[in-house]
Amino acid sequence: MAEQLILIVDDDESNRAVLAEILADDGYRVEAVSTAAEAQRIVDRERPSLLILDGPLASEKPQTTTLAARVPAVMVSAGSHIEREAAAIGVREWLRKPFDIDALLDLVRRQAAPQDHAA
Repeated sequence: MAEQLILIVDDDESNRAVLAEILADDGYRVEAVSTAAEAQRIVDRERPSLLILDGPLASEKPQTTTLAARVPAVMVSAGSHIEREAAAIGVREWLRKPFDIDALLDLVRRQAAPQDHAA
């Protein structure tokens, strides 16, 4: 089975680096970008198995909503309204920062499980 691509969308470089390292160490292929526009270019080129979206990027609502409709997505946020932020862009799964690494990996494994996606 080919490595699954996880796409991290977070405007904080250190958050992207930490998430990328955790996921790469668990065997995932990772791309990390800082904007929904960059993420859209990747999704147009290659369908990731999962998007990990930073909560504050929900402000880019039209683009993040489009991304979440095309690819399974998980939101991570330190915000107190993460459930509402996630629901507003169509994301059903979320994880509050700071998060437990095992909880993150469990969530990613469940959400990135191979599925039949129509092209």
